[in-house]
Amino acid sequence: MQPAPIFGRCGPGVSHFIAACANAFAKAYLQNRSQSAANYINQQLVTLQKKITGLNQAKTALTTKLSSLPKNSPTKAADQALLKTDQSQIAKLTQKYAATSALAAQTNGGSIISPATPPGKPSSPKKLLILPSGLIAGLLIGLAIAFLVDRRDKRIHDSAHVERLLDLPVLLDLPPGAFGREVSIASPRSKTGQEFTDLAHGVAAALGEGNHVVFVAGATPGPAGSVVAANLAVTLARTHSEVVLVCANMNSTVAPKLLGLSDGEGLAELIAGSATVRDVVQGPAGMPGLWVITPGADPSLAFYHLQHDTGRALTSQLRRDARYVIIEAQAADDGADTFALGEFADAAVVTIEIARSTKSDAIDCVRRLRQLRTPVLGAAVLPALGKRITVRPPRQAPPRPAPSEPGRDSAPAGRGPSSDFSTVSGTSANAQDKKDRAARAREGRGGRADSIPGT
Repeated sequence: MQPAPIFGRCGPGVSHFIAACANAFAKAYLQNRSQSAANYINQQLVTLQKKITGLNQAKTALTTKLSSLPKNSPTKAADQALLKTDQSQIAKLTQKYAATSALAAQTNGGSIISPATPPGKPSSPKKLLILPSGLIAGLLIGLAIAFLVDRRDKRIHDSAHVERLLDLPVLLDLPPGAFGREVSIASPRSKTGQEFTDLAHGVAAALGEGNHVVFVAGATPGPAGSVVAANLAVTLARTHSEVVLVCANMNSTVAPKLLGLSDGEGLAELIAGSATVRDVVQGPAGMPGLWVITPGADPSLAFYHLQHDTGRALTSQLRRDARYVIIEAQAADDGADTFALGEFADAAVVTIEIARSTKSDAIDCVRRLRQLRTPVLGAAVLPALGKRITVRPPRQAPPRPAPSEPGRDSAPAGRGPSSDFSTVSGTSANAQDKKDRAARAREGRGGRADSIPGT
């Protein structure tokens, strides 16, 4: 299909009509110029003729007057001078009239150099010029828009973005829909469970032999860090050795629900000195080697009583009694107090939610960990969970109680968190704790009677 002419898309008849109109307009314009010039010259000639006629009449009157005056008339000389003046003006005006009359023959307003003709082919668009120019302009505009959108978008969109932003390796990268509609402990045979198995092996290999404390920090408000910490603790207990999970995310943790544990005394009461480890620790049913310290009945106690020495004593005790201690905490909102436990960890894992965690949240979380001088192993990246999620607990079964007598399901020396930790907050045990220990002593139960088995 041939492109339409520049004059329009109605066919060649329109272009011929427009060309004729252009020629007619040019002719009319030139005729108007010629007529205007002729009218102006004619007006000039009429004016000159009137002046010449008036002077001729004055000349005739003076001539008649001079012929009737006597030779000795006193006015004769003046009249003769006036007559000569009129004759001179008449001569000048006659010359000017002749010159103006000559211009009247040259009043042509101009001529058409090249008449308007219909084009033989379209003058535009020129494909070789328009297409490359359009591509380049579109590319520049697209780059500008993409730059503005990227500058305005503060969220993290994928694991590669995490590596570029934080300069950290991604230890866990869960795809969208990894947990389905309900969040639960991942099955070891599922793809998500295999991802957590790889994470557990990577963390264990990075830490090496010995007992270690791992700090799982949630960069974004919500339970995402809790989900990662619970699955990591379950996987380490299954693949390695005894694990204690400390739920230091006091307000938004979902670890107890994920593990089917009941609410009650926990970390807050332990820090406040009103309970021992044996009082607060719980063992999820069907998960040997795993022990959990829940946030507690009154989380505000942790905020009021958590001090540096308290945190150091707690982590030191748990480190001695378990191979791995997993502490989950929140970097944002009101998690500043329990986040300080990261100082006593051997390594940290930062939890990032795709399309929910912001760049500033992630950077601030890593910055705070580095201020605490906590080595950051890497990041755990998972799809956005939000602040409110649906938790699917495991099958209903009673949790494993901590044994109360030595030699019966107790762990070997140095294994399992000790329950004799009533002075963790730096204060002495309360009176009831003393009575309990005295009763156990009378019954023949020693200091390791409250130890928790690893299997």
